[in-house]
Amino acid sequence: MSPLYPYAFLGPLHMELLAQSAFPINLVGSVHSRQHVLQSRPLPTAAPFDVHIELLDGRQLKRGFEFDFT
Repeated sequence: MSPLYPYAFLGPLHMELLAQSAFPINLVGSVHSRQHVLQSRPLPTAAPFDVHIELLDGRQLKRGFEFDFT
């Protein structure tokens, strides 16, 4: 199975995390510009999987803010 298949289901979880009042940036007007998907092992098509999303570091860049999720 492509690593992008389960990733497609994470959109609502990302939005929920970004929409929290404790998130330091207003979601309206925010743009994400890069994503990296790392597959540590093959996922069999019928295998169940768990998902965990965590906001890690944030930093100021010349073009705005960048945050890491895992």
